Amino acid sequence: MEDTELEIKFRFINETDTDLLPENLKEVFSLNHISFKSRELENIYYDTKELSLNKAYLTFRTRKSGERCNASVKLSDMDSESMLFKRKEWEVGCDDLEPVPELFIDTGVWQRLKKALKGRKLVGLFKTEFTRSLYIISPSPQAEIEISVDKGKIVSEEKELPILEMELEIKKGDILDLISAAKRLSHSMALLPEPLSKYERGAALQGIRTHNERIRKKLIPTTGNIQGIFSHAMHHLVRCQNDFIAYPYDPKMLHRFRAAIASMRALTSFYRKNICLSFRKLVKSRLGPLSKMMSKARELYILKQYCLDSEICSRDITEHIEEEINNEIEGVYSYILSGETTIIILDLLQGLASGAVEKDYKDFRKDTTRLFDKKYKKLKKTALKTHLGDPLEAHRLRIGYRELKNTIECIENSYHSVRKKKKIKLSRIQDEIGKLHDIWRNIELTKELFSKYDLDLSKELNRHLEKLLEKQRKKAIRVFAGFGIDVADGREGR
Repeated sequence: MEDTELEIKFRFINETDTDLLPENLKEVFSLNHISFKSRELENIYYDTKELSLNKAYLTFRTRKSGERCNASVKLSDMDSESMLFKRKEWEVGCDDLEPVPELFIDTGVWQRLKKALKGRKLVGLFKTEFTRSLYIISPSPQAEIEISVDKGKIVSEEKELPILEMELEIKKGDILDLISAAKRLSHSMALLPEPLSKYERGAALQGIRTHNERIRKKLIPTTGNIQGIFSHAMHHLVRCQNDFIAYPYDPKMLHRFRAAIASMRALTSFYRKNICLSFRKLVKSRLGPLSKMMSKARELYILKQYCLDSEICSRDITEHIEEEINNEIEGVYSYILSGETTIIILDLLQGLASGAVEKDYKDFRKDTTRLFDKKYKKLKKTALKTHLGDPLEAHRLRIGYRELKNTIECIENSYHSVRKKKKIKLSRIQDEIGKLHDIWRNIELTKELFSKYDLDLSKELNRHLEKLLEKQRKKAIRVFAGFGIDVADGREGR
Protein backbone atom coordinates (compact mmCIF):
# COMPACT_ATOMS: atom_id res chain seq x y z
CA MET A 1 0.00 0.00 0.00
CA GLU A 2 1.35 3.43 -0.99
CA ASP A 3 0.37 6.57 0.87
CA THR A 4 1.60 10.15 1.29
CA GLU A 5 1.73 11.53 4.82
CA LEU A 6 1.30 15.21 5.59
CA GLU A 7 1.53 15.87 9.29
CA ILE A 8 2.72 18.31 11.92
CA LYS A 9 4.22 17.25 15.24
CA PHE A 10 4.22 18.79 18.71
CA ARG A 11 5.87 18.00 21.99
CA PHE A 12 3.75 18.21 25.15
CA ILE A 13 5.14 20.51 27.81
CA ASN A 14 2.86 19.12 30.54
CA GLU A 15 2.25 15.36 30.58
CA THR A 16 -1.14 15.91 32.25
CA ASP A 17 -2.36 17.58 29.04
CA THR A 18 -2.37 14.16 27.34
CA ASP A 19 -5.10 12.95 29.72
CA LEU A 20 -7.12 16.15 29.27
CA LEU A 21 -6.88 16.04 25.46
CA PRO A 22 -10.24 14.30 24.73
CA GLU A 23 -12.27 16.92 26.60
CA ASN A 24 -10.05 19.64 25.18
CA LEU A 25 -10.75 18.46 21.63
CA LYS A 26 -14.49 18.49 22.23
CA GLU A 27 -14.35 22.03 23.60
CA VAL A 28 -11.96 23.49 21.01
CA PHE A 29 -13.71 22.00 17.98
CA SER A 30 -17.27 22.00 19.44
CA LEU A 31 -17.66 18.23 19.06
CA ASN A 32 -20.17 15.99 20.84
CA HIS A 33 -18.35 12.76 20.08
CA ILE A 34 -14.75 11.82 19.16
CA SER A 35 -13.64 8.54 17.59
CA PHE A 36 -10.92 7.04 19.82
CA LYS A 37 -8.60 3.98 19.83
CA SER A 38 -5.51 3.03 21.84
CA ARG A 39 -2.79 0.49 21.08
CA GLU A 40 0.72 -0.56 22.15
CA LEU A 41 3.36 -0.24 19.44
CA GLU A 42 6.86 -1.67 19.19
CA ASN A 43 9.03 -0.50 16.29
CA ILE A 44 12.54 -1.35 15.10
CA TYR A 45 14.41 0.88 12.63
CA TYR A 46 16.94 -0.68 10.26
CA ASP A 47 19.72 0.27 7.89
CA THR A 48 22.91 -1.27 6.54
CA LYS A 49 26.23 -0.83 8.38
CA GLU A 50 27.12 1.70 5.66
CA LEU A 51 23.82 3.58 6.25
CA SER A 52 22.89 3.04 2.60
CA LEU A 53 19.17 3.73 3.13
CA ASN A 54 19.88 6.93 5.01
CA LYS A 55 21.99 8.14 2.08
CA ALA A 56 19.12 7.31 -0.30
CA TYR A 57 16.61 9.30 1.82
CA LEU A 58 14.85 6.08 2.88
CA THR A 59 13.72 4.81 6.28
CA PHE A 60 13.00 1.11 6.89
CA ARG A 61 10.88 0.19 9.92
CA THR A 62 9.07 -2.88 11.22
CA ARG A 63 6.17 -2.53 13.66
CA LYS A 64 4.27 -4.84 16.01
CA SER A 65 0.82 -3.96 17.31
CA GLY A 66 -0.82 -6.75 19.27
CA GLU A 67 -0.54 -9.90 17.13
CA ARG A 68 -0.11 -7.98 13.88
CA CYS A 69 3.20 -7.01 12.27
CA ASN A 70 3.98 -4.82 9.30
CA ALA A 71 6.98 -3.31 7.57
CA SER A 72 7.15 0.15 6.04
CA VAL A 73 9.53 2.17 3.92
CA LYS A 74 9.34 5.96 3.97
CA LEU A 75 10.79 8.36 1.41
CA SER A 76 11.43 11.89 2.66
CA ASP A 77 10.04 14.65 0.45
CA MET A 78 12.64 17.13 -0.82
CA ASP A 79 9.99 19.87 -0.91
CA SER A 80 8.64 19.47 2.64
CA GLU A 81 7.77 22.69 4.44
CA SER A 82 9.44 23.48 7.74
CA MET A 83 7.80 21.70 10.68
CA LEU A 84 5.61 19.72 8.28
CA PHE A 85 6.42 16.08 7.66
CA LYS A 86 5.59 15.18 4.07
CA ARG A 87 6.64 11.64 3.20
CA LYS A 88 5.69 8.85 0.86
CA GLU A 89 5.11 5.59 2.69
CA TRP A 90 4.82 1.98 1.48
CA GLU A 91 3.47 -0.56 3.96
CA VAL A 92 3.21 -4.35 3.74
CA GLY A 93 2.27 -7.09 6.19
CA CYS A 94 4.97 -9.38 7.63
CA ASP A 95 5.36 -12.35 10.00
CA ASP A 96 7.61 -10.75 12.64
CA LEU A 97 9.89 -7.79 13.32
CA GLU A 98 12.78 -9.14 11.23
CA PRO A 99 13.50 -7.01 8.12
CA VAL A 100 12.66 -8.60 4.75
CA PRO A 101 13.24 -6.07 1.93
CA GLU A 102 11.87 -8.49 -0.70
CA LEU A 103 8.37 -7.94 0.70
CA PHE A 104 8.39 -4.64 -1.24
CA ILE A 105 9.04 -6.20 -4.68
CA ASP A 106 5.53 -5.34 -5.90
CA THR A 107 5.57 -1.75 -4.58
CA GLY A 108 6.65 1.51 -6.20
CA VAL A 109 9.66 1.86 -3.91
CA TRP A 110 11.30 -1.49 -4.71
CA GLN A 111 13.72 -0.28 -7.42
CA ARG A 112 14.95 2.56 -5.22
CA LEU A 113 15.24 0.24 -2.20
CA LYS A 114 17.07 -2.43 -4.20
CA LYS A 115 19.50 0.10 -5.67
CA ALA A 116 20.28 1.50 -2.20
CA LEU A 117 20.80 -1.89 -0.57
CA LYS A 118 22.89 -3.54 -3.33
CA GLY A 119 22.52 -6.87 -1.54
CA ARG A 120 23.74 -5.56 1.82
CA LYS A 121 22.19 -6.92 5.01
CA LEU A 122 19.95 -4.74 7.20
CA VAL A 123 20.87 -4.34 10.88
CA GLY A 124 18.85 -2.85 13.73
CA LEU A 125 19.69 0.74 14.70
CA PHE A 126 17.30 1.37 17.60
CA LYS A 127 13.73 0.67 18.68
CA THR A 128 10.77 2.65 19.97
CA GLU A 129 8.12 1.49 22.43
CA PHE A 130 5.06 3.64 23.04
CA THR A 131 1.33 3.74 23.59
CA ARG A 132 -0.59 5.49 20.82
CA SER A 133 -3.96 7.09 21.45
CA LEU A 134 -5.73 7.85 18.20
CA TYR A 135 -8.47 10.46 17.68
CA ILE A 136 -10.34 11.38 14.49
CA ILE A 137 -11.86 14.86 14.31
CA SER A 138 -13.63 16.92 11.64
CA PRO A 139 -12.92 20.59 12.44
CA SER A 140 -14.90 21.60 9.33
CA PRO A 141 -17.12 19.83 6.76
CA GLN A 142 -14.29 19.64 4.24
CA ALA A 143 -11.56 18.50 6.66
CA GLU A 144 -10.73 15.33 8.57
CA ILE A 145 -7.69 15.12 10.83
CA GLU A 146 -6.15 12.16 12.64
CA ILE A 147 -4.55 13.08 15.98
CA SER A 148 -2.05 10.63 17.48
CA VAL A 149 -0.74 11.00 21.03
CA ASP A 150 2.39 8.90 21.67
CA LYS A 151 3.80 8.20 25.16
CA GLY A 152 6.83 5.95 25.56
CA LYS A 153 10.55 5.87 24.81
CA ILE A 154 13.27 5.54 22.17
CA VAL A 155 15.86 2.89 23.09
CA SER A 156 19.35 2.71 21.57
CA GLU A 157 21.67 0.29 23.34
CA GLU A 158 21.91 1.72 26.87
CA LYS A 159 20.57 5.16 25.93
CA GLU A 160 16.95 6.27 26.10
CA LEU A 161 14.88 9.29 25.10
CA PRO A 162 11.30 9.92 26.22
CA ILE A 163 8.45 10.16 23.71
CA LEU A 164 5.66 12.55 24.66
CA GLU A 165 4.32 13.97 21.43
CA MET A 166 1.28 14.62 19.32
CA GLU A 167 0.94 14.29 15.56
CA LEU A 168 -1.78 15.90 13.47
CA GLU A 169 -2.15 14.22 10.08
CA ILE A 170 -4.48 15.48 7.38
CA LYS A 171 -6.76 12.75 6.01
CA LYS A 172 -9.15 15.02 4.12
CA GLY A 173 -8.65 18.69 3.30
CA ASP A 174 -5.52 20.74 2.65
CA ILE A 175 -2.48 22.11 4.45
CA LEU A 176 -4.30 25.22 5.68
CA ASP A 177 -6.92 23.03 7.40
CA LEU A 178 -4.07 21.22 9.18
CA ILE A 179 -2.37 24.43 10.34
CA SER A 180 -5.67 25.98 11.40
CA ALA A 181 -6.46 22.95 13.61
CA ALA A 182 -2.95 23.07 15.08
CA LYS A 183 -3.37 26.77 15.92
CA ARG A 184 -6.69 26.19 17.67
CA LEU A 185 -5.15 23.43 19.79
CA SER A 186 -2.08 25.56 20.61
CA HIS A 187 -4.33 28.27 22.02
CA SER A 188 -5.85 25.74 24.44
CA MET A 189 -2.73 23.98 25.75
CA ALA A 190 1.03 24.50 26.00
CA LEU A 191 2.75 22.79 23.07
CA LEU A 192 6.19 23.00 21.49
CA PRO A 193 6.72 22.34 17.77
CA GLU A 194 8.68 19.11 17.27
CA PRO A 195 10.80 19.43 14.12
CA LEU A 196 12.37 15.97 14.45
CA SER A 197 10.86 12.59 13.65
CA LYS A 198 11.33 9.60 15.95
CA TYR A 199 13.83 8.27 13.41
CA GLU A 200 15.88 11.48 13.60
CA ARG A 201 15.83 11.51 17.39
CA GLY A 202 16.85 7.86 17.59
CA ALA A 203 19.60 8.31 15.00
CA ALA A 204 20.93 11.28 16.98
CA LEU A 205 21.46 8.98 19.98
CA GLN A 206 23.99 7.09 17.85
CA GLY A 207 25.52 10.20 16.31
CA ILE A 208 24.05 9.50 12.85
CA ARG A 209 23.46 12.48 10.58
CA THR A 210 20.11 11.72 8.99
CA HIS A 211 18.90 12.19 5.43
CA ASN A 212 16.29 14.70 6.66
CA GLU A 213 19.07 16.96 7.90
CA ARG A 214 20.77 16.82 4.50
CA ILE A 215 17.45 17.51 2.76
CA ARG A 216 16.97 20.68 4.79
CA LYS A 217 20.36 21.88 3.60
CA LYS A 218 19.14 21.35 0.04
CA LEU A 219 15.98 23.32 0.79
CA ILE A 220 18.23 26.33 0.39
CA PRO A 221 17.40 26.26 -3.31
CA THR A 222 19.33 26.72 -6.50
CA THR A 223 16.28 27.69 -8.55
CA GLY A 224 14.97 30.70 -6.68
CA ASN A 225 12.45 29.15 -4.30
CA ILE A 226 12.43 31.92 -1.69
CA GLN A 227 9.72 30.03 0.16
CA GLY A 228 12.21 27.17 0.57
CA ILE A 229 14.77 29.56 2.07
CA PHE A 230 12.23 30.74 4.66
CA SER A 231 11.19 27.15 5.29
CA HIS A 232 14.76 26.22 6.14
CA ALA A 233 15.18 29.30 8.35
CA MET A 234 11.98 28.48 10.23
CA HIS A 235 13.03 24.89 10.81
CA HIS A 236 16.36 26.13 12.18
CA LEU A 237 14.48 28.58 14.43
CA VAL A 238 12.36 25.78 15.91
CA ARG A 239 15.42 23.56 16.44
CA CYS A 240 17.23 26.39 18.24
CA GLN A 241 14.19 27.13 20.41
CA ASN A 242 13.93 23.50 21.52
CA ASP A 243 17.69 23.35 22.21
CA PHE A 244 17.31 26.44 24.39
CA ILE A 245 14.42 24.80 26.29
CA ALA A 246 16.64 21.76 26.92
CA TYR A 247 19.60 23.88 28.12
CA PRO A 248 18.21 27.31 29.12
CA TYR A 249 21.25 28.38 31.14
CA ASP A 250 23.77 27.61 28.40
CA PRO A 251 24.82 30.94 26.82
CA LYS A 252 25.52 29.21 23.50
CA MET A 253 21.94 27.96 23.25
CA LEU A 254 20.62 31.45 24.00
CA HIS A 255 22.90 32.95 21.35
CA ARG A 256 21.88 30.38 18.70
CA PHE A 257 18.19 30.95 19.35
CA ARG A 258 18.58 34.72 19.16
CA ALA A 259 20.69 34.42 15.98
CA ALA A 260 18.00 32.21 14.36
CA ILE A 261 15.41 34.94 14.99
CA ALA A 262 17.83 37.52 13.56
CA SER A 263 18.16 35.42 10.39
CA MET A 264 14.39 35.33 9.86
CA ARG A 265 14.20 39.08 10.31
CA ALA A 266 17.17 39.65 7.99
CA LEU A 267 15.63 37.52 5.22
CA THR A 268 12.35 39.40 5.54
CA SER A 269 14.15 42.71 5.18
CA PHE A 270 16.30 41.54 2.25
CA TYR A 271 13.46 40.04 0.19
CA ARG A 272 10.80 42.54 1.23
CA LYS A 273 9.59 43.00 -2.37
CA ASN A 274 8.89 39.27 -2.66
CA ILE A 275 6.95 39.06 0.61
CA CYS A 276 3.48 40.39 1.35
CA LEU A 277 3.12 43.24 3.85
CA SER A 278 1.16 41.22 6.43
CA PHE A 279 3.94 38.60 6.64
CA ARG A 280 6.62 41.29 7.05
CA LYS A 281 4.60 42.91 9.84
CA LEU A 282 4.15 39.53 11.50
CA VAL A 283 7.90 38.87 11.58
CA LYS A 284 8.67 42.36 12.87
CA SER A 285 5.91 42.61 15.49
CA ARG A 286 6.09 39.05 16.85
CA LEU A 287 9.75 38.03 16.57
CA GLY A 288 11.21 41.46 17.40
CA PRO A 289 10.01 41.58 21.04
CA LEU A 290 11.15 37.98 21.61
CA SER A 291 14.63 38.90 20.39
CA LYS A 292 14.72 41.89 22.76
CA MET A 293 13.82 39.65 25.68
CA MET A 294 16.93 37.58 24.98
CA SER A 295 19.25 40.52 24.29
CA LYS A 296 19.39 41.63 27.92
CA ALA A 297 20.35 38.13 29.07
CA ARG A 298 23.08 37.92 26.45
CA GLU A 299 24.50 41.31 27.46
CA LEU A 300 24.55 40.24 31.10
CA TYR A 301 26.40 37.05 30.18
CA ILE A 302 29.04 39.16 28.43
CA LEU A 303 29.34 41.46 31.45
CA LYS A 304 29.66 38.49 33.80
CA GLN A 305 32.46 36.99 31.69
CA TYR A 306 34.22 40.36 31.59
CA CYS A 307 34.04 40.62 35.38
CA LEU A 308 35.43 37.11 35.80
CA ASP A 309 38.25 37.71 33.31
CA SER A 310 39.26 41.17 34.56
CA GLU A 311 39.09 40.29 38.30
CA ILE A 312 38.21 43.94 39.01
CA CYS A 313 34.57 43.41 39.97
CA SER A 314 33.81 42.35 43.52
CA ARG A 315 32.16 39.05 44.32
CA ASP A 316 28.97 40.91 45.26
CA ILE A 317 28.49 42.50 41.85
CA THR A 318 29.22 39.17 40.09
CA GLU A 319 26.53 37.49 42.19
CA HIS A 320 24.08 40.28 41.39
CA ILE A 321 24.82 39.86 37.68
CA GLU A 322 24.14 36.12 37.99
CA GLU A 323 20.84 36.90 39.69
CA GLU A 324 19.85 39.27 36.88
CA ILE A 325 20.77 36.65 34.27
CA ASN A 326 18.55 34.07 35.96
CA ASN A 327 15.64 36.51 36.05
CA GLU A 328 15.96 37.28 32.32
CA ILE A 329 16.34 33.61 31.34
CA GLU A 330 13.33 32.61 33.43
CA GLY A 331 11.29 35.30 31.66
CA VAL A 332 12.19 33.95 28.19
CA TYR A 333 11.74 30.33 29.34
CA SER A 334 8.28 31.03 30.79
CA TYR A 335 7.23 32.90 27.65
CA ILE A 336 8.13 29.91 25.46
CA LEU A 337 6.49 27.37 27.79
CA SER A 338 3.30 29.43 27.79
CA GLY A 339 2.95 28.38 24.13
CA GLU A 340 3.23 31.94 22.77
CA THR A 341 6.18 31.15 20.50
CA THR A 342 4.35 28.08 19.14
CA ILE A 343 1.47 30.31 18.05
CA ILE A 344 3.94 32.77 16.46
CA ILE A 345 5.60 29.93 14.52
CA LEU A 346 2.24 28.54 13.36
CA ASP A 347 1.20 32.03 12.20
CA LEU A 348 4.41 32.23 10.15
CA LEU A 349 3.86 28.74 8.77
CA GLN A 350 0.32 29.68 7.79
CA GLY A 351 1.71 32.71 5.98
CA LEU A 352 4.14 30.53 4.02
CA ALA A 353 1.39 28.03 3.13
CA SER A 354 -0.90 30.89 2.02
CA GLY A 355 1.63 32.18 -0.49
CA ALA A 356 2.83 35.20 1.50
CA VAL A 357 6.36 34.47 0.28
CA GLU A 358 7.09 34.13 -3.44
CA LYS A 359 7.83 30.54 -4.45
CA ASP A 360 8.84 30.58 -8.12
CA TYR A 361 11.32 33.40 -8.68
CA LYS A 362 12.86 33.01 -12.14
CA ASP A 363 15.51 35.74 -11.85
CA PHE A 364 16.56 34.72 -8.33
CA ARG A 365 20.35 34.67 -8.90
CA LYS A 366 20.46 37.79 -11.04
CA ASP A 367 18.18 39.86 -8.79
CA THR A 368 19.78 38.59 -5.57
CA THR A 369 23.23 39.60 -6.84
CA ARG A 370 21.93 43.03 -7.87
CA LEU A 371 20.11 43.52 -4.57
CA PHE A 372 23.10 42.42 -2.53
CA ASP A 373 25.46 44.80 -4.37
CA LYS A 374 23.01 47.65 -3.89
CA LYS A 375 22.68 47.04 -0.14
CA TYR A 376 26.41 46.48 0.24
CA LYS A 377 27.25 49.81 -1.42
CA LYS A 378 24.64 51.57 0.69
CA LEU A 379 26.20 50.13 3.84
CA LYS A 380 29.62 51.30 2.75
CA LYS A 381 28.31 54.85 2.25
CA THR A 382 26.66 54.72 5.67
CA ALA A 383 29.95 53.56 7.21
CA LEU A 384 31.79 56.53 5.71
CA LYS A 385 29.39 58.87 7.53
CA THR A 386 29.44 56.94 10.80
CA HIS A 387 31.34 58.11 13.84
CA LEU A 388 32.27 55.09 15.95
CA GLY A 389 32.35 57.26 19.06
CA ASP A 390 28.54 57.53 18.90
CA PRO A 391 26.90 54.36 20.32
CA LEU A 392 23.65 54.79 18.37
CA GLU A 393 25.37 55.40 15.02
CA ALA A 394 27.69 52.44 15.52
CA HIS A 395 24.80 50.19 16.58
CA ARG A 396 22.74 51.06 13.50
CA LEU A 397 25.74 50.27 11.29
CA ARG A 398 26.26 46.99 13.12
CA ILE A 399 22.64 45.96 12.53
CA GLY A 400 23.01 46.69 8.81
CA TYR A 401 26.11 44.52 8.47
CA ARG A 402 24.57 41.77 10.60
CA GLU A 403 21.39 41.62 8.50
CA LEU A 404 23.38 41.28 5.28
CA LYS A 405 25.69 38.66 6.80
CA ASN A 406 22.75 36.62 8.17
CA THR A 407 21.03 36.75 4.78
CA ILE A 408 24.12 35.38 3.03
CA GLU A 409 24.36 32.55 5.56
CA CYS A 410 20.76 31.58 4.74
CA ILE A 411 21.23 31.57 0.96
CA GLU A 412 24.91 30.69 0.54
CA ASN A 413 24.24 27.26 -1.04
CA SER A 414 22.58 28.99 -3.98
CA TYR A 415 24.68 32.14 -3.96
CA HIS A 416 28.30 31.00 -4.12
CA SER A 417 29.60 34.26 -5.59
CA VAL A 418 29.57 36.01 -2.20
CA ARG A 419 30.09 33.09 0.13
CA LYS A 420 33.81 33.48 0.67
CA LYS A 421 35.19 37.01 0.35
CA LYS A 422 32.18 39.17 1.17
CA LYS A 423 30.85 36.93 3.91
CA ILE A 424 34.25 37.02 5.62
CA LYS A 425 34.38 40.81 5.28
CA LEU A 426 30.85 41.28 6.63
CA SER A 427 31.50 38.89 9.53
CA ARG A 428 34.74 40.62 10.49
CA ILE A 429 33.22 44.12 10.46
CA GLN A 430 30.06 43.04 12.27
CA ASP A 431 32.11 41.23 14.95
CA GLU A 432 34.32 44.24 15.66
CA ILE A 433 31.42 46.74 15.84
CA GLY A 434 29.57 44.15 17.94
CA LYS A 435 32.41 44.04 20.47
CA LEU A 436 32.36 47.84 20.58
CA HIS A 437 28.62 47.81 21.26
CA ASP A 438 29.05 45.14 23.94
CA ILE A 439 31.54 47.32 25.83
CA TRP A 440 29.12 50.28 25.70
CA ARG A 441 26.43 48.04 27.09
CA ASN A 442 28.84 46.78 29.77
CA ILE A 443 29.33 50.35 30.93
CA GLU A 444 25.56 51.06 30.95
CA LEU A 445 24.66 47.80 32.68
CA THR A 446 27.38 48.28 35.29
CA LYS A 447 25.98 51.69 36.20
CA GLU A 448 22.42 50.31 36.29
CA LEU A 449 23.39 47.42 38.56
CA PHE A 450 25.49 49.55 40.92
CA SER A 451 22.56 51.96 41.22
CA LYS A 452 19.97 49.19 41.68
CA TYR A 453 21.89 47.47 44.48
CA ASP A 454 23.20 50.71 46.12
CA LEU A 455 26.84 49.88 45.43
CA ASP A 456 29.60 52.45 44.92
CA LEU A 457 30.87 52.48 41.33
CA SER A 458 34.58 51.74 41.45
CA LYS A 459 36.68 54.44 39.77
CA GLU A 460 39.15 51.74 38.77
CA LEU A 461 36.40 49.71 37.10
CA ASN A 462 34.98 52.75 35.30
CA ARG A 463 38.44 53.80 34.08
CA HIS A 464 39.21 50.26 32.92
CA LEU A 465 35.98 50.05 30.89
CA GLU A 466 36.62 53.43 29.25
CA LYS A 467 40.14 52.32 28.24
CA LEU A 468 38.74 49.09 26.87
CA LEU A 469 36.16 51.04 24.88
CA GLU A 470 38.74 53.31 23.28
CA LYS A 471 40.99 50.35 22.45
CA GLN A 472 38.15 48.51 20.72
CA ARG A 473 37.04 51.64 18.85
CA LYS A 474 40.54 52.03 17.38
CA LYS A 475 40.61 48.34 16.46
CA ALA A 476 37.26 48.65 14.65
CA ILE A 477 38.55 51.69 12.72
CA ARG A 478 41.62 49.67 11.63
CA VAL A 479 39.39 46.82 10.41
CA PHE A 480 37.31 49.25 8.35
CA ALA A 481 40.49 50.79 6.97
CA GLY A 482 41.70 47.34 5.94
CA PHE A 483 38.59 47.05 3.77
CA GLY A 484 39.04 50.51 2.25
CA ILE A 485 36.63 52.46 4.49
CA ASP A 486 37.93 55.31 6.62
CA VAL A 487 35.29 55.76 9.33
CA ALA A 488 37.54 57.98 11.40
CA ASP A 489 37.28 61.05 9.16
CA GLY A 490 34.61 60.01 6.64
CA ARG A 491 36.88 59.57 3.60
CA GLU A 492 37.00 56.38 1.53
CA GLY A 493 40.41 54.77 1.46
CA ARG A 494 42.39 54.19 -1.68
